[in-house]
Order: sequence, then structure tokens, then C-alpha cells
Amino acid sequence: MLNVLDFNLIKLIKVIIKILYIFTLDHMFFTLITSEMDPASKTMIEYLQENKKFKEIKKFYFTSSLYDNISMYISKNPLIYAESIDALCNKTDALIFLSRHQSKSKIPSSYQTKVVQ
Repeated sequence: MLNVLDFNLIKLIKVIIKILYIFTLDHMFFTLITSEMDPASKTMIEYLQENKKFKEIKKFYFTSSLYDNISMYISKNPLIYAESIDALCNKTDALIFLSRHQSKSKIPSSYQTKVVQ
């Protein structure tokens, strides 16, 4: 039986798959920013490594044979302290932070992805 946390992680993984699909349609370069300190981020790292063939090519930096325009950076620090991440990922068009967020009001946000033309 799935608990609420499992269900939310499944929804999150489905959103990641949609985002990856959208990004492959464009010629921009994207970097997924993750953290070893964030439990949700760690789950997404494991999923991307096991299912989307992300492999480490240099320390903390991963690429996938499936997506030539998407890379992944794994921070040892919490994402809130990723202040100079843009300097480390200077060849990217967009940084995407993979983390779990929760509003103070506890009202869930809706997950929507759309292509902006």
C-alpha cells in the first residue's frame, strides 16, 4: 500500500519525466541542480541514474546518453546555499532545482508544465 509520501514522489517523478520530454524538444541546454542533503532530491538523483542513464563525467557533474542537452550537478550542500552555482554551470541556458518545497499554509500547488513559444 502506498503512503502519502510515496504517492507524492511518484507524482514528482512523473513531472520530471514531462519536463525532460519538453526540454528535448528545444535546442537549449539545461542543468538539473540537486543536493545530497535533500531527501526528495536524493530520490530524484537515484531515479535519474537508474532509469535515465545519468553517469558522472567529472566530480559532481553528470550527463545522460539519452539527453544531450541536459546535465545534472549534485551539490554536497543544501540547495538554499547554492549561491555560485551559475558559475559552475556556465554553459547552460537554464538551471532547474530538484527539491521538495512546502508552503507555510500547507496548501498544495498544482503541477503544470507547458511549452512557452
